[in-house]
Amino acid sequence: MIVDLDFERFFSGRLRQVFLYITDRCNLSCGHCLYKTTLAERELPFERISLLLSLFFEYGARKVTLLGGEPTLYDGGYGREGLAQVVRRAAHEGYTYVRIDTNGQYDESYLDALCVNTVSNLSFSLDGPTPTTNDELRGANSFRNCVQNIKNAVDKGYYVSITSCVHRGNAASVDQLIALSMSLGVRELNFHPLVKAGIARDEFSGTWSIEPTEWEAVYSRLKEAASSLRDALSIRVPQRFVAENSYLADPCRFEFCPVRLGERILVHPDGDIRVCALCIGSKYRLARVEGERITMESLASETDGKRLSQQPCMTQSLRRDGYVNLCMSYKPGQKEFVWTETQMERVLFG
Repeated sequence: MIVDLDFERFFSGRLRQVFLYITDRCNLSCGHCLYKTTLAERELPFERISLLLSLFFEYGARKVTLLGGEPTLYDGGYGREGLAQVVRRAAHEGYTYVRIDTNGQYDESYLDALCVNTVSNLSFSLDGPTPTTNDELRGANSFRNCVQNIKNAVDKGYYVSITSCVHRGNAASVDQLIALSMSLGVRELNFHPLVKAGIARDEFSGTWSIEPTEWEAVYSRLKEAASSLRDALSIRVPQRFVAENSYLADPCRFEFCPVRLGERILVHPDGDIRVCALCIGSKYRLARVEGERITMESLASETDGKRLSQQPCMTQSLRRDGYVNLCMSYKPGQKEFVWTETQMERVLFG
């Protein structure tokens, strides 16, 4: 590829993980979707995906996450085999961790097109432990379909995880979701609080968001569960907020920022390249890819000096009295592949 030298300097030797939004298409219309940025049915051409995977591997990336939209709808010229072709390409390039984020609405035979040995983590989106809590946001029968496909994936030997948004409809039932996950044979449970942050994506979440004080109580319960369950079920949970007095006492402890680290990259079907997921839906981006050329963004760049000077998070602007916003990926104590591979834990906490 033809790549701006500044782009290469930014990522080379620092990049660890890649998020490829391979398609905008989706078969659900979730009421709280954070990726409702387009009505177009665009997808990344397979040839471009191949070039990007090769380039990013050269820069140091070893983990790739395939998402959308709904990645099981990806075609790429291969029809139903589209996603499987991308997985095979990543494995062939040398990526040692390939993750797929799916809403689990595909038909039961879909997994036959994939290879369990090349998918490190098959992650299902489920936003509650019952049809009532989940389907109000995700649509009728979405819980039933997702749970059935989770069972199928576990039976086929996949490492299965669940990603769940914590919102006003399920904040009181996270313990039940933990119990459901364990009963299904799920290995990992990822939580993300649906909170307003003063960003473009806030409008997508409607009235489903919760307040920092509500999340603080849920976070405490989840951390306790993570400690007690240990290897029985891995629970990954972002802190998201810290009391201002705690932050001021030790600010370096909380200033994890993927943009400053250059450890991840997000590529979208429209050609936008970002680092921070909170910038999705906004004017901010780092670069663009068109054909076989990557061009750095000169206006509204994620790495604008004024933005970089904002601590600890350069993107979130909504302030709450007594709280400081933290990166949505700041998850102390997690066992995530990149977190341990890059020794983030040691760097941040000694």
